[in-house]
Amino acid sequence: MVTVLTFLPADLEFQALGRLSGPISVLRVAPMTGRPRGLILEGRGDYSIEISTDYMDVVFKFESFRLTANISNQADRPDAAKIAEIRDWDEIRCVFGFEWKRPAISGEVPEPWVQVVRELGPRDAIPATASALGVSMPGIVFWNEARDAPVTLIFSDHDEEPGAILIADDRDRINALISRYETVRLKAVPTWIDELREWLRKANFAG
Repeated sequence: MVTVLTFLPADLEFQALGRLSGPISVLRVAPMTGRPRGLILEGRGDYSIEISTDYMDVVFKFESFRLTANISNQADRPDAAKIAEIRDWDEIRCVFGFEWKRPAISGEVPEPWVQVVRELGPRDAIPATASALGVSMPGIVFWNEARDAPVTLIFSDHDEEPGAILIADDRDRINALISRYETVRLKAVPTWIDELREWLRKANFAG
């Protein structure tokens, strides 16, 4: 039996993202050294949300990371400092990832290491030998619909620095970072989640 963890934001978090509009000021909150651990996104009308990361164990030594989004009052965060601005966007897309663990094939992992491999990729690449599967939302993309192009990616880059947040605004870099993920329009997320649950059921995963 495959151990499955679907580690996704709550409905209120998606609703909070959906209320963002206009040019967005990106503010960093303490600590101020290293990569950001938390951000405040301040949009039109002084509406703001706080972005951070969270994680859960799928199984022992296999953590699943995701972004969190909660309504924020910037006045309560005097430590916040503006580090970027997001313009020319009209849509938010959510970035969903599938990660799994499987037994290593002969010679794939040096002895005496644990003979297990962790992989990330599209759901149709999940092998029958997978022993654990984590589905999460590690990123959001601010998108320009007219150009059909990404503007800014906010991403939990846990491979490089667990718990840290990466901000990217280069189109090629964004496309490379999200190439192994499923990108879903924010308004379509409820339907996507329903479809995911049905897919898990039909695939006989224990979700």
